[in-house]
Amino acid sequence: MIRIGGIPTANVRVGLFDRSGILFANARTGADGRFLFPRALGHNGAYRVTAYEPHNNNPIQHPRQIMLKNTNVLNIDFHLNRPPLYTISGHVMEGGQPYQNAWLNIFNLQGTWLCNAKTDSHGNYTLGPLVGDRHYIVQLYKKITLEPIGRGSNIKVQNANIRGINFNLPGPQQSNRPPNVVRISISCLLDRDFGSHVYTSYSLSAVTLDPDGDKVTAYKWMYEDGREFDNSNRSTVIYNHMNYTSRTFSRIFKLSVKDEHGVWSPIPTEFVLTFKGIRR
Repeated sequence: MIRIGGIPTANVRVGLFDRSGILFANARTGADGRFLFPRALGHNGAYRVTAYEPHNNNPIQHPRQIMLKNTNVLNIDFHLNRPPLYTISGHVMEGGQPYQNAWLNIFNLQGTWLCNAKTDSHGNYTLGPLVGDRHYIVQLYKKITLEPIGRGSNIKVQNANIRGINFNLPGPQQSNRPPNVVRISISCLLDRDFGSHVYTSYSLSAVTLDPDGDKVTAYKWMYEDGREFDNSNRSTVIYNHMNYTSRTFSRIFKLSVKDEHGVWSPIPTEFVLTFKGIRR
């Protein structure tokens, strides 16, 4: 039986090793703290039994040496004289999607910081280890600014792990203002006939004309079909094209902008670039 802080402890890993130190079998304790190795342990002889703490995998006390001689070995007990430790776990969602890389801190009721955790790609987190029969404050923070979200949740940990402490945040807020008024400036940097091809280079620049609107944080320059031709998110980009034909043609382009709330909005005005052909 495994007891931590005098309490029978479930889900503790117990290993059985032969005299060479090779792991022979594993077992885990049940709700009553008891464990049982398979009956068919092989040959009689000397074995070593080691129990491990649930949270840090450290051995509990010294290993127990046992001798198998055609009979069961009973009453192999381990005791750790400290309170058992537990965890608080759950997930964080934003707009129904996992909220990755969010920080959570845990404090006692006196405001002393104890530990922290960060959500994984599925929005899951685990805080601990924590002593049982106490109250804790779990505080969630924004990913980038690390501002606290809400006042924190008061959670009581008794004699079991606490699961399902979930946080569901609304999705990115839609702006109440229309998208920024954006002016697109186009200038031809180079339009040169090399005989075999015409090399054309344009500078494209977007300027926000509405200073009271939502701040633009990124720009997406696209072809007419929505494919990006520049992924730098900059307001000014260079577009180069080589025309190997004698045909002069035009191509339609589009622009979308992302505001400070993370919302992308298309700019309604499309723009056209013209590419000259080879002079014959």
